[in-house]
Amino acid sequence: MAHMTSIMSPGSKVFFSAEGSAHFTAGTVKAVKGKTVEVESVEDGVTYTTTTTKCRIMGDTSVQGVEDMIQLQDLHEGSLLYNISKRYHEKLIYTYTGSILVAVNPYETMKIYGMQDVRQYEGQLIGTLPPHIFAIGAGAFRSVKRDSQDQCVVISGESGAGKTESTKLIMQFLVAINNSGGEGSTEKGDIEEKILTTNALLESFGNAKTVRNHNSSRFGKYTVIGYDRYFQISGCSIKQYLLEKTRIVSQSLGERNYHIFYEALAGLTPQFKRDLHLTEPADYFYVNQGKANSIDVKDDVNDFEEVLRAMQVIEFRQDERECIFRVLSAVLHLGNCKFSAFEDKEHHMDCAQVDSKDVLQIVCEMLGVDQVALEEVLVNKIQVTRGEQIKTPLNFKSAHDTRDALAKALYDAQFRWLVQRINSTVATADVHRSISILDIFGFENFEINSFEQFCINYANETLQFYFNKHIFQLEQDVYRKEGINWSKIDFSDNQPCLDMIEKRPVGILHLLNDESNFPKGSDESFLRKIESQHKKHKNYIVPKTKALKFGIKHFAG
Repeated sequence: MAHMTSIMSPGSKVFFSAEGSAHFTAGTVKAVKGKTVEVESVEDGVTYTTTTTKCRIMGDTSVQGVEDMIQLQDLHEGSLLYNISKRYHEKLIYTYTGSILVAVNPYETMKIYGMQDVRQYEGQLIGTLPPHIFAIGAGAFRSVKRDSQDQCVVISGESGAGKTESTKLIMQFLVAINNSGGEGSTEKGDIEEKILTTNALLESFGNAKTVRNHNSSRFGKYTVIGYDRYFQISGCSIKQYLLEKTRIVSQSLGERNYHIFYEALAGLTPQFKRDLHLTEPADYFYVNQGKANSIDVKDDVNDFEEVLRAMQVIEFRQDERECIFRVLSAVLHLGNCKFSAFEDKEHHMDCAQVDSKDVLQIVCEMLGVDQVALEEVLVNKIQVTRGEQIKTPLNFKSAHDTRDALAKALYDAQFRWLVQRINSTVATADVHRSISILDIFGFENFEINSFEQFCINYANETLQFYFNKHIFQLEQDVYRKEGINWSKIDFSDNQPCLDMIEKRPVGILHLLNDESNFPKGSDESFLRKIESQHKKHKNYIVPKTKALKFGIKHFAG
Protein backbone atom coordinates (compact mmCIF):
# COMPACT_ATOMS: atom_id res chain seq x y z
CA MET A 1 0.00 0.00 0.00
CA ALA A 2 1.34 3.45 -0.90
CA HIS A 3 1.93 5.97 1.90
CA MET A 4 -0.25 8.95 0.96
CA THR A 5 1.70 11.39 3.12
CA SER A 6 1.24 14.28 0.64
CA ILE A 7 -2.41 14.74 1.63
CA MET A 8 -1.97 13.94 5.30
CA SER A 9 -3.17 16.88 7.42
CA PRO A 10 -4.78 17.59 10.77
CA GLY A 11 -8.10 15.74 10.93
CA SER A 12 -7.03 12.95 8.56
CA LYS A 13 -8.11 9.45 9.58
CA VAL A 14 -5.07 7.19 9.52
CA PHE A 15 -3.68 3.85 10.58
CA PHE A 16 -0.38 4.25 12.40
CA SER A 17 2.15 2.28 14.36
CA ALA A 18 3.58 3.84 17.50
CA GLU A 19 7.27 3.78 18.35
CA GLY A 20 8.40 0.26 19.18
CA SER A 21 5.24 -1.38 17.82
CA ALA A 22 4.80 -3.30 14.58
CA HIS A 23 1.00 -3.23 14.76
CA PHE A 24 -1.22 -0.61 13.12
CA THR A 25 -4.05 1.03 14.99
CA ALA A 26 -6.59 3.70 14.01
CA GLY A 27 -6.20 7.37 14.86
CA THR A 28 -6.79 10.99 13.90
CA VAL A 29 -3.92 13.26 12.85
CA LYS A 30 -3.47 16.20 15.23
CA ALA A 31 -0.42 17.82 13.65
CA VAL A 32 2.14 17.25 10.85
CA LYS A 33 5.63 18.76 11.23
CA GLY A 34 7.85 17.65 8.38
CA LYS A 35 8.18 13.90 8.72
CA THR A 36 6.86 13.91 12.30
CA VAL A 37 3.17 13.22 12.85
CA GLU A 38 1.13 13.52 16.05
CA VAL A 39 -1.79 11.11 16.07
CA GLU A 40 -4.58 10.66 18.63
CA SER A 41 -5.36 6.97 19.01
CA VAL A 42 -8.98 5.89 18.64
CA GLU A 43 -8.27 3.00 20.97
CA ASP A 44 -7.08 4.81 24.11
CA GLY A 45 -7.36 8.54 23.30
CA VAL A 46 -3.62 9.06 23.83
CA THR A 47 -1.68 11.26 21.38
CA TYR A 48 1.37 9.50 19.95
CA THR A 49 4.29 10.91 18.02
CA THR A 50 5.27 8.87 14.97
CA THR A 51 6.61 9.42 11.44
CA THR A 52 5.03 9.73 8.02
CA THR A 53 6.52 6.36 7.03
CA LYS A 54 4.54 4.72 9.83
CA CYS A 55 1.21 6.34 8.90
CA ARG A 56 -1.26 5.24 6.25
CA ILE A 57 -4.25 7.31 5.15
CA MET A 58 -7.41 5.37 5.97
CA GLY A 59 -9.31 4.16 2.91
CA ASP A 60 -12.95 5.09 2.36
CA THR A 61 -14.09 1.56 3.22
CA SER A 62 -12.41 1.77 6.63
CA VAL A 63 -13.85 5.23 7.33
CA GLN A 64 -17.38 4.10 6.50
CA GLY A 65 -17.11 0.48 7.72
CA VAL A 66 -18.04 -2.62 5.72
CA GLU A 67 -20.19 -5.71 6.33
CA ASP A 68 -17.62 -8.01 4.74
CA MET A 69 -14.00 -7.28 5.60
CA ILE A 70 -12.80 -8.76 2.32
CA GLN A 71 -14.02 -5.45 0.82
CA LEU A 72 -11.63 -3.35 2.93
CA GLN A 73 -9.07 -1.33 1.01
CA ASP A 74 -6.79 -1.45 4.06
CA LEU A 75 -6.08 -5.08 4.83
CA HIS A 76 -4.11 -5.54 8.02
CA GLU A 77 -4.78 -6.36 11.65
CA GLY A 78 -5.46 -2.75 12.61
CA SER A 79 -8.06 -2.21 9.89
CA LEU A 80 -9.87 -5.44 10.74
CA LEU A 81 -10.07 -4.59 14.44
CA TYR A 82 -11.14 -1.02 13.71
CA ASN A 83 -13.92 -2.17 11.40
CA ILE A 84 -15.24 -4.66 13.97
CA SER A 85 -15.04 -2.02 16.73
CA LYS A 86 -16.78 0.62 14.59
CA ARG A 87 -19.67 -1.74 13.81
CA TYR A 88 -19.89 -2.89 17.43
CA HIS A 89 -20.36 0.68 18.65
CA GLU A 90 -23.14 1.03 16.08
CA LYS A 91 -24.87 -2.00 17.68
CA LEU A 92 -23.86 -4.19 14.73
CA ILE A 93 -22.32 -7.22 16.43
CA TYR A 94 -21.88 -9.38 13.32
CA THR A 95 -19.32 -8.93 10.53
CA TYR A 96 -18.31 -11.23 7.67
CA THR A 97 -14.87 -12.20 6.50
CA GLY A 98 -15.95 -14.08 3.42
CA SER A 99 -17.94 -17.08 4.67
CA ILE A 100 -16.64 -16.63 8.24
CA LEU A 101 -18.87 -14.76 10.66
CA VAL A 102 -17.15 -12.68 13.34
CA ALA A 103 -19.42 -12.14 16.36
CA VAL A 104 -18.70 -9.78 19.26
CA ASN A 105 -20.53 -10.51 22.51
CA PRO A 106 -22.79 -7.50 23.25
CA TYR A 107 -23.44 -8.59 26.86
CA GLU A 108 -27.04 -7.50 26.45
CA THR A 109 -30.24 -8.84 24.92
CA MET A 110 -30.53 -8.01 21.22
CA LYS A 111 -33.96 -8.02 19.57
CA ILE A 112 -32.71 -9.52 16.32
CA TYR A 113 -33.59 -13.18 16.78
CA GLY A 114 -37.38 -13.22 16.37
CA MET A 115 -39.44 -15.31 13.97
CA GLN A 116 -39.46 -12.45 11.47
CA ASP A 117 -35.65 -12.58 11.43
CA VAL A 118 -35.76 -16.35 10.90
CA ARG A 119 -38.04 -15.96 7.88
CA GLN A 120 -35.91 -13.12 6.50
CA TYR A 121 -32.75 -15.25 6.39
CA GLU A 122 -34.32 -18.60 5.51
CA GLY A 123 -33.02 -19.82 2.14
CA GLN A 124 -30.75 -16.81 1.60
CA LEU A 125 -27.12 -16.95 0.46
CA ILE A 126 -24.45 -15.64 2.81
CA GLY A 127 -23.81 -12.00 1.90
CA THR A 128 -27.20 -11.17 0.39
CA LEU A 129 -28.43 -9.78 3.72
CA PRO A 130 -26.59 -8.03 6.60
CA PRO A 131 -24.31 -10.34 8.61
CA HIS A 132 -26.19 -12.53 11.08
CA ILE A 133 -25.79 -15.84 12.88
CA PHE A 134 -28.99 -17.01 11.13
CA ALA A 135 -27.24 -16.59 7.76
CA ILE A 136 -24.71 -19.24 8.80
CA GLY A 137 -27.51 -21.64 9.69
CA ALA A 138 -29.31 -20.85 6.45
CA GLY A 139 -26.15 -21.41 4.43
CA ALA A 140 -25.50 -24.76 6.07
CA PHE A 141 -29.04 -26.00 5.49
CA ARG A 142 -29.04 -24.72 1.90
CA SER A 143 -25.85 -26.66 1.17
CA VAL A 144 -27.24 -29.82 2.76
CA LYS A 145 -30.43 -29.64 0.74
CA ARG A 146 -28.98 -28.39 -2.56
CA ASP A 147 -25.72 -30.34 -2.65
CA SER A 148 -26.76 -33.24 -0.42
CA GLN A 149 -23.51 -32.84 1.53
CA ASP A 150 -23.07 -32.94 5.29
CA GLN A 151 -22.11 -29.59 6.83
CA CYS A 152 -20.28 -28.52 9.98
CA VAL A 153 -20.44 -25.16 11.76
CA VAL A 154 -17.32 -24.53 13.87
CA ILE A 155 -17.77 -22.01 16.69
CA SER A 156 -14.58 -20.89 18.40
CA GLY A 157 -13.30 -17.97 20.45
CA GLU A 158 -11.87 -17.14 23.84
CA SER A 159 -13.85 -17.64 27.03
CA GLY A 160 -16.81 -15.25 27.26
CA ALA A 161 -16.98 -14.58 23.52
CA GLY A 162 -20.54 -15.92 23.25
CA LYS A 163 -19.96 -19.38 21.76
CA THR A 164 -22.65 -21.11 23.84
CA GLU A 165 -25.30 -18.56 22.87
CA SER A 166 -24.27 -18.75 19.21
CA THR A 167 -24.65 -22.53 19.30
CA LYS A 168 -28.15 -22.25 20.75
CA LEU A 169 -29.15 -19.61 18.19
CA ILE A 170 -28.09 -21.78 15.25
CA MET A 171 -29.99 -24.75 16.70
CA GLN A 172 -33.06 -22.58 17.25
CA PHE A 173 -32.86 -21.35 13.65
CA LEU A 174 -32.55 -24.85 12.19
CA VAL A 175 -35.50 -26.06 14.26
CA ALA A 176 -37.58 -22.98 13.35
CA ILE A 177 -37.16 -23.47 9.59
CA ASN A 178 -37.85 -27.20 9.84
CA ASN A 179 -41.18 -27.95 8.16
CA SER A 180 -43.21 -29.88 10.74
CA GLY A 181 -46.41 -30.07 8.76
CA GLY A 182 -47.99 -33.13 7.24
CA GLU A 183 -47.86 -36.74 8.37
CA GLY A 184 -46.01 -37.28 11.63
CA SER A 185 -45.96 -33.56 12.50
CA THR A 186 -46.63 -34.23 16.20
CA GLU A 187 -43.73 -36.65 16.38
CA LYS A 188 -41.50 -34.17 14.50
CA GLY A 189 -42.52 -31.39 16.86
CA ASP A 190 -41.63 -33.57 19.84
CA ILE A 191 -38.12 -34.30 18.58
CA GLU A 192 -37.53 -30.62 17.84
CA GLU A 193 -38.55 -29.67 21.39
CA LYS A 194 -36.30 -32.36 22.83
CA ILE A 195 -33.33 -31.17 20.77
CA LEU A 196 -33.68 -27.59 22.02
CA THR A 197 -34.29 -28.77 25.59
CA THR A 198 -30.93 -30.57 25.71
CA ASN A 199 -29.22 -27.17 25.88
CA ALA A 200 -30.78 -26.27 29.24
CA LEU A 201 -29.85 -29.62 30.76
CA LEU A 202 -26.24 -29.69 29.57
CA GLU A 203 -25.71 -26.04 30.52
CA SER A 204 -26.68 -26.74 34.11
CA PHE A 205 -24.39 -29.75 34.41
CA GLY A 206 -21.54 -28.53 32.17
CA ASN A 207 -21.41 -24.75 32.58
CA ALA A 208 -20.09 -22.63 35.44
CA LYS A 209 -19.25 -19.09 36.45
CA THR A 210 -15.63 -18.13 35.83
CA VAL A 211 -13.93 -14.83 36.52
CA ARG A 212 -14.61 -13.70 32.94
CA ASN A 213 -17.95 -15.32 32.16
CA HIS A 214 -20.99 -16.13 34.30
CA ASN A 215 -22.07 -18.99 32.00
CA SER A 216 -18.89 -20.56 30.67
CA SER A 217 -19.01 -23.96 28.99
CA ARG A 218 -16.49 -26.19 30.74
CA PHE A 219 -16.70 -29.02 28.21
CA GLY A 220 -16.56 -29.47 24.47
CA LYS A 221 -19.77 -30.33 22.64
CA TYR A 222 -20.25 -31.73 19.15
CA THR A 223 -23.92 -31.77 18.16
CA VAL A 224 -25.04 -33.61 15.03
CA ILE A 225 -28.54 -32.72 13.80
CA GLY A 226 -29.77 -35.47 11.50
CA TYR A 227 -32.08 -35.04 8.49
CA ASP A 228 -34.15 -37.70 6.75
CA ARG A 229 -34.35 -38.07 2.96
CA TYR A 230 -37.02 -35.33 2.87
CA PHE A 231 -34.61 -33.00 4.69
CA GLN A 232 -36.71 -32.91 7.82
CA ILE A 233 -35.00 -33.12 11.23
CA SER A 234 -35.09 -36.75 12.29
CA GLY A 235 -32.96 -36.65 15.43
CA CYS A 236 -29.82 -35.47 17.11
CA SER A 237 -26.71 -36.94 18.72
CA ILE A 238 -24.27 -35.27 21.09
CA LYS A 239 -20.63 -36.02 21.83
CA GLN A 240 -18.93 -34.44 24.83
CA TYR A 241 -15.25 -34.32 25.63
CA LEU A 242 -12.78 -32.89 28.14
CA LEU A 243 -15.19 -32.00 30.94
CA GLU A 244 -13.23 -29.79 33.35
CA LYS A 245 -13.08 -32.11 36.36
CA THR A 246 -10.79 -29.92 38.46
CA ARG A 247 -13.68 -27.48 38.94
CA ILE A 248 -15.68 -30.14 40.81
CA VAL A 249 -13.27 -29.96 43.77
CA SER A 250 -11.60 -26.56 43.38
CA GLN A 251 -12.59 -23.05 42.25
CA SER A 252 -10.74 -19.75 42.29
CA LEU A 253 -12.10 -16.73 44.16
CA GLY A 254 -15.08 -15.29 42.30
CA GLU A 255 -15.82 -18.55 40.48
CA ARG A 256 -18.40 -21.29 41.03
CA ASN A 257 -18.68 -25.02 40.66
CA TYR A 258 -21.11 -26.33 38.03
CA HIS A 259 -24.49 -24.54 37.99
CA ILE A 260 -26.49 -27.63 38.92
CA PHE A 261 -25.15 -27.73 42.48
CA TYR A 262 -26.41 -24.22 43.28
CA GLU A 263 -29.63 -24.69 41.31
CA ALA A 264 -30.47 -27.90 43.17
CA LEU A 265 -29.67 -26.43 46.58
CA ALA A 266 -31.91 -23.46 45.76
CA GLY A 267 -34.74 -25.30 43.99
CA LEU A 268 -35.22 -28.75 45.54
CA THR A 269 -38.27 -29.19 47.71
CA PRO A 270 -37.59 -28.96 51.47
CA GLN A 271 -38.54 -32.61 51.97
CA PHE A 272 -36.25 -33.91 49.20
CA LYS A 273 -33.40 -31.76 50.53
CA ARG A 274 -33.87 -33.36 53.93
CA ASP A 275 -33.88 -36.81 52.33
CA LEU A 276 -30.58 -35.92 50.64
CA HIS A 277 -29.19 -34.34 53.84
CA LEU A 278 -28.66 -31.06 51.98
CA THR A 279 -28.67 -27.50 53.33
CA GLU A 280 -27.08 -24.37 51.76
CA PRO A 281 -24.07 -23.81 49.44
CA ALA A 282 -22.05 -22.14 52.21
CA ASP A 283 -22.05 -25.46 54.11
CA TYR A 284 -20.14 -27.40 51.42
CA PHE A 285 -16.43 -27.05 50.73
CA TYR A 286 -16.72 -28.10 47.09
CA VAL A 287 -19.07 -25.24 46.15
CA ASN A 288 -18.05 -22.46 48.53
CA GLN A 289 -14.37 -21.90 47.72
CA GLY A 290 -15.08 -19.11 45.23
CA LYS A 291 -17.38 -17.21 47.62
CA ALA A 292 -19.78 -16.61 44.71
CA ASN A 293 -22.81 -18.69 45.67
CA SER A 294 -25.18 -16.40 43.78
CA ILE A 295 -24.97 -14.53 40.47
CA ASP A 296 -26.78 -11.23 39.93
CA VAL A 297 -27.85 -12.08 36.38
CA LYS A 298 -28.89 -15.67 37.14
CA ASP A 299 -31.96 -17.03 38.95
CA ASP A 300 -30.96 -20.46 40.25
CA VAL A 301 -34.51 -21.35 41.34
CA ASN A 302 -35.98 -20.54 37.93
CA ASP A 303 -33.14 -22.32 36.13
CA PHE A 304 -33.68 -25.41 38.29
CA GLU A 305 -37.31 -25.47 37.19
CA GLU A 306 -36.03 -25.45 33.61
CA VAL A 307 -33.81 -28.43 34.44
CA LEU A 308 -36.79 -30.37 35.82
CA ARG A 309 -38.85 -29.44 32.76
CA ALA A 310 -36.03 -30.59 30.49
CA MET A 311 -35.83 -33.93 32.30
CA GLN A 312 -39.57 -34.33 31.78
CA VAL A 313 -39.40 -33.47 28.07
CA ILE A 314 -36.49 -35.87 27.53
CA GLU A 315 -38.48 -38.54 29.39
CA PHE A 316 -36.30 -39.16 32.44
CA ARG A 317 -37.95 -41.62 34.79
CA GLN A 318 -38.56 -40.58 38.39
CA ASP A 319 -35.98 -43.05 39.72
CA GLU A 320 -33.39 -41.68 37.27
CA ARG A 321 -33.98 -38.13 38.49
CA GLU A 322 -33.64 -39.20 42.11
CA CYS A 323 -30.38 -41.04 41.37
CA ILE A 324 -28.95 -37.92 39.71
CA PHE A 325 -29.53 -35.82 42.81
CA ARG A 326 -28.27 -38.57 45.10
CA VAL A 327 -24.96 -38.54 43.24
CA LEU A 328 -24.81 -34.75 43.50
CA SER A 329 -25.42 -35.02 47.24
CA ALA A 330 -22.70 -37.66 47.56
CA VAL A 331 -20.21 -35.40 45.77
CA LEU A 332 -21.06 -32.44 48.02
CA HIS A 333 -20.68 -34.49 51.19
CA LEU A 334 -17.43 -36.05 49.99
CA GLY A 335 -15.95 -32.57 49.98
CA ASN A 336 -16.79 -32.28 53.68
CA CYS A 337 -15.13 -35.59 54.52
CA LYS A 338 -12.14 -34.73 56.74
CA PHE A 339 -9.03 -36.70 57.62
CA SER A 340 -6.44 -36.58 60.35
CA ALA A 341 -2.82 -37.74 60.32
CA PHE A 342 -1.21 -40.23 62.68
CA GLU A 343 2.07 -42.09 62.84
CA ASP A 344 2.18 -45.84 62.41
CA LYS A 345 5.08 -46.45 64.74
CA GLU A 346 5.30 -50.13 63.92
CA HIS A 347 5.97 -49.47 60.23
CA HIS A 348 7.38 -45.95 60.69
CA MET A 349 4.82 -44.44 58.32
CA ASP A 350 2.68 -41.31 58.23
CA CYS A 351 -0.91 -42.46 57.78
CA ALA A 352 -4.38 -40.92 57.46
CA GLN A 353 -7.71 -41.82 59.00
CA VAL A 354 -11.27 -40.62 58.37
CA ASP A 355 -12.45 -38.22 61.08
CA SER A 356 -15.92 -37.28 59.81
CA LYS A 357 -17.51 -40.73 59.82
CA ASP A 358 -21.00 -39.24 60.03
CA VAL A 359 -20.42 -37.41 56.73
CA LEU A 360 -19.00 -40.57 55.16
CA GLN A 361 -22.14 -42.40 56.27
CA ILE A 362 -24.26 -39.97 54.25
CA VAL A 363 -22.04 -40.49 51.20
CA CYS A 364 -22.48 -44.25 51.49
CA GLU A 365 -26.26 -43.86 51.95
CA MET A 366 -26.50 -41.76 48.78
CA LEU A 367 -24.39 -44.16 46.72
CA GLY A 368 -25.65 -47.39 48.25
CA VAL A 369 -22.18 -48.67 49.16
CA ASP A 370 -20.66 -50.22 52.29
CA GLN A 371 -19.13 -47.64 54.62
CA VAL A 372 -16.29 -49.87 55.82
CA ALA A 373 -15.30 -50.69 52.24
CA LEU A 374 -15.38 -47.03 51.16
CA GLU A 375 -13.35 -45.91 54.16
CA GLU A 376 -10.81 -48.61 53.40
CA VAL A 377 -10.14 -47.33 49.86
CA LEU A 378 -10.04 -43.68 50.93
CA VAL A 379 -7.10 -44.21 53.30
CA ASN A 380 -5.28 -47.04 51.53
CA LYS A 381 -3.74 -47.68 48.16
CA ILE A 382 -4.82 -51.14 47.10
CA GLN A 383 -3.00 -52.98 44.32
CA VAL A 384 -3.59 -56.47 42.99
CA THR A 385 -0.49 -58.29 41.75
CA ARG A 386 -0.76 -61.88 40.51
CA GLY A 387 -3.98 -62.33 42.40
CA GLU A 388 -2.51 -61.00 45.64
CA GLN A 389 -3.90 -57.83 47.19
CA ILE A 390 -1.31 -55.37 48.50
CA LYS A 391 -2.55 -52.60 50.78
CA THR A 392 -0.42 -49.50 51.47
CA PRO A 393 -1.63 -46.80 53.91
CA LEU A 394 -1.96 -43.30 52.45
CA ASN A 395 -0.65 -40.18 54.16
CA PHE A 396 -2.82 -37.14 54.94
CA LYS A 397 -2.32 -35.39 51.57
CA SER A 398 -2.78 -38.57 49.52
CA ALA A 399 -6.04 -39.34 51.32
CA HIS A 400 -7.40 -35.90 50.37
CA ASP A 401 -6.26 -36.46 46.78
CA THR A 402 -8.05 -39.81 46.73
CA ARG A 403 -11.23 -38.22 48.06
CA ASP A 404 -11.08 -35.53 45.36
CA ALA A 405 -10.36 -38.11 42.66
CA LEU A 406 -13.45 -40.08 43.70
CA ALA A 407 -15.62 -36.94 43.61
CA LYS A 408 -14.34 -36.05 40.13
CA ALA A 409 -14.88 -39.60 38.87
CA LEU A 410 -18.46 -39.66 40.21
CA TYR A 411 -19.45 -36.38 38.57
CA ASP A 412 -17.68 -37.20 35.31
CA ALA A 413 -19.36 -40.62 35.12
CA GLN A 414 -22.74 -39.02 35.75
CA PHE A 415 -22.13 -36.37 33.07
CA ARG A 416 -21.18 -39.06 30.54
CA TRP A 417 -24.30 -41.03 31.47
CA LEU A 418 -26.41 -37.88 31.12
CA VAL A 419 -25.22 -37.37 27.53
CA GLN A 420 -25.83 -41.04 26.71
CA ARG A 421 -29.30 -40.82 28.25
CA ILE A 422 -30.13 -37.75 26.16
CA ASN A 423 -28.89 -39.50 23.01
CA SER A 424 -31.07 -42.52 23.76
CA THR A 425 -34.10 -40.22 23.45
CA VAL A 426 -33.16 -37.87 20.60
CA ALA A 427 -30.82 -39.98 18.43
CA THR A 428 -32.13 -41.82 15.39
CA ALA A 429 -30.87 -44.24 12.75
CA ASP A 430 -32.81 -42.39 10.05
CA VAL A 431 -30.05 -39.94 9.08
CA HIS A 432 -29.70 -39.15 5.38
CA ARG A 433 -27.64 -35.97 5.85
CA SER A 434 -26.54 -33.89 8.83
CA ILE A 435 -25.47 -30.48 10.09
CA SER A 436 -22.93 -30.63 12.90
CA ILE A 437 -22.17 -27.82 15.36
CA LEU A 438 -18.87 -27.77 17.22
CA ASP A 439 -18.92 -25.64 20.37
CA ILE A 440 -15.38 -25.69 21.71
CA PHE A 441 -14.43 -24.33 25.12
CA GLY A 442 -12.53 -21.06 25.17
CA PHE A 443 -8.81 -20.38 25.29
CA GLU A 444 -7.83 -18.95 28.69
CA ASN A 445 -4.61 -17.97 30.42
CA PHE A 446 -4.52 -18.15 34.22
CA GLU A 447 -1.72 -17.42 36.65
CA ILE A 448 -1.48 -21.17 37.17
CA ASN A 449 -2.89 -23.31 34.35
CA SER A 450 -4.01 -26.85 35.18
CA PHE A 451 -3.35 -29.79 32.89
CA GLU A 452 -7.00 -29.60 31.82
CA GLN A 453 -6.61 -25.95 30.80
CA PHE A 454 -3.48 -26.90 28.89
CA CYS A 455 -5.53 -29.49 26.97
CA ILE A 456 -8.25 -26.90 26.30
CA ASN A 457 -5.71 -24.39 24.99
CA TYR A 458 -4.05 -27.11 22.91
CA ALA A 459 -7.45 -27.95 21.37
CA ASN A 460 -7.92 -24.27 20.47
CA GLU A 461 -4.44 -24.13 18.99
CA THR A 462 -5.25 -27.17 16.84
CA LEU A 463 -8.49 -25.53 15.72
CA GLN A 464 -6.53 -22.42 14.75
CA PHE A 465 -4.29 -24.60 12.59
CA TYR A 466 -7.43 -25.96 10.91
CA PHE A 467 -8.54 -22.40 10.09
CA ASN A 468 -5.08 -21.51 8.79
CA LYS A 469 -4.98 -24.55 6.55
CA HIS A 470 -8.46 -24.19 5.08
CA ILE A 471 -8.79 -20.42 4.91
CA PHE A 472 -5.29 -19.45 3.85
CA GLN A 473 -3.30 -22.38 2.48
CA LEU A 474 -6.02 -24.23 0.55
CA GLU A 475 -7.66 -21.07 -0.81
CA GLN A 476 -4.33 -19.74 -2.05
CA ASP A 477 -3.58 -23.14 -3.62
CA VAL A 478 -6.85 -22.85 -5.58
CA TYR A 479 -5.95 -19.31 -6.73
CA ARG A 480 -2.53 -20.51 -7.87
CA LYS A 481 -3.95 -23.50 -9.78
CA GLU A 482 -6.58 -21.34 -11.50
CA GLY A 483 -4.03 -18.67 -12.45
CA ILE A 484 -5.80 -15.90 -10.55
CA ASN A 485 -3.78 -12.71 -10.15
CA TRP A 486 -3.46 -12.12 -6.40
CA SER A 487 -1.03 -11.03 -3.71
CA LYS A 488 0.21 -13.79 -1.41
CA ILE A 489 -1.16 -13.39 2.13
CA ASP A 490 1.29 -14.03 4.94
CA PHE A 491 -0.19 -15.49 8.10
CA SER A 492 1.11 -16.72 11.42
CA ASP A 493 1.68 -20.45 11.09
CA ASN A 494 1.30 -22.18 14.46
CA GLN A 495 2.64 -25.55 13.29
CA PRO A 496 5.91 -25.13 15.30
CA CYS A 497 3.91 -24.63 18.50
CA LEU A 498 1.80 -27.71 17.79
CA ASP A 499 4.93 -29.75 17.07
CA MET A 500 6.41 -28.76 20.42
CA ILE A 501 3.26 -29.97 22.15
CA GLU A 502 2.38 -33.10 20.20
CA LYS A 503 5.08 -34.30 17.81
CA ARG A 504 6.62 -37.69 18.52
CA PRO A 505 8.86 -38.60 20.18
CA VAL A 506 9.78 -35.48 22.20
CA GLY A 507 6.58 -33.42 22.21
CA ILE A 508 5.50 -32.29 25.67
CA LEU A 509 2.53 -34.66 25.76
CA HIS A 510 4.66 -37.65 24.77
CA LEU A 511 7.32 -36.78 27.32
CA LEU A 512 4.59 -36.54 29.96
CA ASN A 513 3.18 -39.91 28.96
CA ASP A 514 6.62 -41.53 29.16
CA GLU A 515 7.37 -39.95 32.54
CA SER A 516 4.04 -41.19 33.90
CA ASN A 517 4.98 -44.75 32.98
CA PHE A 518 8.39 -44.68 34.67
CA PRO A 519 8.39 -46.39 38.12
CA LYS A 520 10.21 -43.40 39.64
CA GLY A 521 8.84 -40.65 37.43
CA SER A 522 8.71 -37.21 39.03
CA ASP A 523 7.85 -33.58 38.29
CA GLU A 524 11.53 -32.68 38.52
CA SER A 525 12.56 -35.32 35.99
CA PHE A 526 9.71 -34.35 33.62
CA LEU A 527 10.72 -30.67 33.73
CA ARG A 528 14.39 -31.50 33.05
CA LYS A 529 13.43 -33.53 29.97
CA ILE A 530 11.19 -30.75 28.63
CA GLU A 531 13.93 -28.17 29.04
CA SER A 532 16.58 -30.37 27.46
CA GLN A 533 14.40 -30.74 24.35
CA HIS A 534 12.67 -27.37 24.06
CA LYS A 535 14.52 -24.65 26.00
CA LYS A 536 15.65 -23.01 22.72
CA HIS A 537 12.21 -23.26 21.11
CA LYS A 538 10.65 -19.85 20.38
CA ASN A 539 7.37 -20.91 22.01
CA TYR A 540 8.90 -22.31 25.20
CA ILE A 541 9.26 -20.11 28.29
CA VAL A 542 12.07 -21.15 30.61
CA PRO A 543 11.14 -20.37 34.26
CA LYS A 544 13.20 -17.60 35.85
CA THR A 545 13.45 -19.53 39.11
CA LYS A 546 13.91 -23.19 39.94
CA ALA A 547 10.21 -23.58 40.65
CA LEU A 548 8.44 -26.61 39.16
CA LYS A 549 6.75 -24.77 36.32
CA PHE A 550 7.21 -23.90 32.66
CA GLY A 551 5.44 -21.71 30.13
CA ILE A 552 4.21 -21.91 26.55
CA LYS A 553 4.05 -18.74 24.47
CA HIS A 554 0.96 -19.22 22.36
CA PHE A 555 -2.55 -18.02 21.73
CA ALA A 556 -5.12 -19.57 19.45
CA GLY A 557 -6.08 -16.73 17.12
